[in-house]
Amino acid sequence: MTARPHLLVCLLCVSALGAQQDAVKAIRRAFRPADDVIVAEAERLAAVDSAKGKEGSPKLVEVLLEAWMRCHAEALPVEQTMGKRISSGGAKLAARSRGEFDALLRPMMRIEEVLRSFQDRASVDRLVEAAVLGKSLDPRLRTRLCDRLGRASPELRSRVAKELPRARRPDDAWVMIRALEGLEEFPVDVVAELEARCDDPSELVRLAAVRAVGGSGVRASAGSLIERLDRSEGRMRRAVRAALIELTGRDLGPVSQSWQRWWDAEGEAFVAGRAAAPKTKGGDDAGATSSGFFGIPQDGRSILYVLDRSLSMQVAMSRQKGKAGAGEESRWDRLVTELRAALDRLDPGQAFNIVAFGDHNLMWAEGMQEASARNVGDAKRWIGGLKLELGTHVFGAFDEAFDLVGPRLSDRYFDPAVDTMLFLSDGLPTVRNPGQPNKLGRDDAELVLALVRRRNPFGSVTLHTIALGQGSRSKFLEQLAEQNGGLFVHAK
Repeated sequence: MTARPHLLVCLLCVSALGAQQDAVKAIRRAFRPADDVIVAEAERLAAVDSAKGKEGSPKLVEVLLEAWMRCHAEALPVEQTMGKRISSGGAKLAARSRGEFDALLRPMMRIEEVLRSFQDRASVDRLVEAAVLGKSLDPRLRTRLCDRLGRASPELRSRVAKELPRARRPDDAWVMIRALEGLEEFPVDVVAELEARCDDPSELVRLAAVRAVGGSGVRASAGSLIERLDRSEGRMRRAVRAALIELTGRDLGPVSQSWQRWWDAEGEAFVAGRAAAPKTKGGDDAGATSSGFFGIPQDGRSILYVLDRSLSMQVAMSRQKGKAGAGEESRWDRLVTELRAALDRLDPGQAFNIVAFGDHNLMWAEGMQEASARNVGDAKRWIGGLKLELGTHVFGAFDEAFDLVGPRLSDRYFDPAVDTMLFLSDGLPTVRNPGQPNKLGRDDAELVLALVRRRNPFGSVTLHTIALGQGSRSKFLEQLAEQNGGLFVHAK
């Protein structure tokens, strides 16, 4: 009688092992090179799903990582030519190109979902070794999986903390910082290294380090953040302020004087945990707001406006539907007014450009332009002369916008042509279906989010979003801003 429970356990283990082996075989078979990725998509998704809900194993992790890299290799040439095919080939070729890319993007998304679902220590440790400490995976995948460190063994967490001071490549340092940042209990002994990384030559590492210091809970670090506030500028300055707010529970404004007075008076008590004053609002950030676009600071050195020109922009600002009548301000009227004022507020040392999207994209200029009086005046006349059209092709807008940023955002040493995007829309994305390219349908917002993650893996471009008008759909835009380190505004 006593042997039966042990026999049952053995049978269950054998069954689980058999299911894992079947999943490994199915994934390897499905992710062989494909002549037609659209045809192959269904088999690939089914193969990945065969690993869902199962206990993982290091072998299953490795096979899924290989499958992701296979899709990524197939996606690169499609991605590189997608914009050219769309602009030169008409609706049918554009829909086919998008269909091919989606057929590769969806399996990659599903693989990421399954990998993140594994909870057993052996699988998580193998995943962390590959994503955080390894260098063979594409950075786009490493950035998606590095937060799994919190599920890894204590030994592996300690190893990552010890490796951070030795990380020389910006992508390695970024991934390790973000991995450590996700731990419930932050390793205090690496805070000094994080503070040093706040002065790293790479901006993407500096931004990650500042954010991690703010979330570390190490109160003594507030002093070093205050000291950095005035010698930072642009989005780095905003990141330092956000870190101070998170660390201290106070908002004492955008300049260091108020923070320094508080630190001199209460810093010792705060570090000792005796200061428990409620959060205080440090007054309006007038400098940022007055120079902003819909209240969002224009603090980037190079700003790209990505703006909706769909027919729904004719709707009155005061209503959820219905074209604006005489004496009513439409959503488009508000956009034009705000944009013209924002362009006037740009510093001549900043660069800018505008992408206006409906069913097609229009770009004001070739490449980023200096914010001279002449260029600003020309851009204001251009936006005022645009016509609205049916469709909200957000996917295509981001595809073109990130082409302007530069094709190598996953390159650890690449300095992007754009560091800030301001994206405005009043509706959900639309798309042309490959089977019916002359008809518009609702696009999958998750695919748009995945495209932006893929094109902006390190958050090198800060993406702010504005939902315009009563009843405009805002959840998608909130997600966009959150995943790309930006601010979200719902302007009604």
